[in-house]
Amino acid sequence: MLGLPPVTGLYTAIVPAVAYGIFTTSLHVQAGPSALCAIMTNALIASEAPDATPEEKMRWATALSFVVAVQLFVFGMFRMGALVNFISRPLLEAFMSAASILIMTSQAKALFGLTVPEQNYPIMELVYIVEHLNETKPYTFLIGGGTFVFLIMFRCWKKSSLGKRPKAGEDPPSICWKITRRY
Repeated sequence: MLGLPPVTGLYTAIVPAVAYGIFTTSLHVQAGPSALCAIMTNALIASEAPDATPEEKMRWATALSFVVAVQLFVFGMFRMGALVNFISRPLLEAFMSAASILIMTSQAKALFGLTVPEQNYPIMELVYIVEHLNETKPYTFLIGGGTFVFLIMFRCWKKSSLGKRPKAGEDPPSICWKITRRY
């Protein structure tokens, strides 16, 4: 999503999790890469340095990460997390909806195995994908679609009687319950 080498994703998955484990105590905060952060970082780099090479993109992303880390540290020192309470619920829901649409459109081209030219609006990417569905790479779609179906089936299984939590004093229905339960 960001256009950086794949090894960058491995570092952004491991390093924040280790640092999070050392320095924090909260169980409810996400540590690591997210699709929304990658899309927003890519948008910033594309607007500030449209002709950047991969090495320059890496420098931009590193600098942006450092600036965000400093801001988060300052906000934490002054206990400014309460400012989130002033953001209205409809605004947060609109932001989450828009973010999910951006993430879905950015992943749709990978699901169908299409190379989509850079577009200004996500809807234009969807129009391009629909117009070029006949160019879909079948194996790419089979793997992506199969994974998607597997995830949906697993979610339904979790909601079924096998996936429900046992009552106090009862044994779990299977070893899979112990492995897949949420804490």
